[in-house]
Amino acid sequence: MCVCSQSWVSQYFEVGLKVHVAVENIDRRVAYRKIREVASKLAPEFEFQIVEPLVGNYVPCPSVGNDANCLPSGPDVVLTPGVKIYCERIEPAAPGQKVESGCALYSGSIELPGGAERGLTVGHLFENVGLECTLWHGAETSTVSVGRCRAKISVVDLVDSLHKTTADLALLDVFCPAKNAVVIDGVTYVLRLHRGFLSPVSRPKVAILSDSGQLRHGLMDSTLFTVSALGLYNTLTIVDPDHSRSRVNNPGDSGALVISVPPDPNISREVVVYGMVIGYFESEDGTQSMTVATRLWDVLSFVSKLPQSEVPPHSLESGYVSLFSC
Repeated sequence: MCVCSQSWVSQYFEVGLKVHVAVENIDRRVAYRKIREVASKLAPEFEFQIVEPLVGNYVPCPSVGNDANCLPSGPDVVLTPGVKIYCERIEPAAPGQKVESGCALYSGSIELPGGAERGLTVGHLFENVGLECTLWHGAETSTVSVGRCRAKISVVDLVDSLHKTTADLALLDVFCPAKNAVVIDGVTYVLRLHRGFLSPVSRPKVAILSDSGQLRHGLMDSTLFTVSALGLYNTLTIVDPDHSRSRVNNPGDSGALVISVPPDPNISREVVVYGMVIGYFESEDGTQSMTVATRLWDVLSFVSKLPQSEVPPHSLESGYVSLFSC
């Protein structure tokens, strides 16, 4: 929401039709007046409340290590959303931490202008652009290379009602067949990206598509979760439907798709994709945690409009390709 894009706004997230805003370097009364002046024209349906900032940490959630957490695949190597992929050098969760190996989940694929198809997963699976990802293959637990990180995209600028938006996305050159379909309880569902913005009022029930078609059920908590100090901008948050202060992801769920609850297959075999899990936020006192996901339609619609010259070929250079303007 552009009413919350000012530099003095450090955090915001909606609770129904009320937006909680934390500010810094400005008087609260002045901040509220400025927000209301703009909101009365652009978002009159929302109420705004100036609050104390959330204090806590954001943690990416790959599975660290290359043992039992990365289970063998079947004999046919086909990348589908939810398949575990492995990299020998994942991005450290914090500066100064040692570089380790680990797993995340393959998220799907996208066709870019010119017919180029790229695989998708989380950017933090790879310490460097140019690294390959593998999966365990067959009963002998040998590994096979299935892709290479072509680019890592940290944030994008949608240049509309959402300004800076977290992406944490890796674009992959894929070396094997890939399908945008998932098998859940023996039923094959096709995927459809949710277009536009989710209603902050509806708070739909959702599912996180973990590995091997397993589902973790959750509730959409916020669709604009922003804590700028942690690098989170306009993200989705998901909580346990029975415990609204608890996250629903497990280690290794980075890259998991956030989808609609699968319908009766006799009625429909389509699920809607809302986002891609990247990690979780936990309050400093440990009383509140939320699964964090990117707004996948917003991110991919931006990436699909990029000239191919702006999506560089793989290299051994470290770090992200930044795709937003200040």
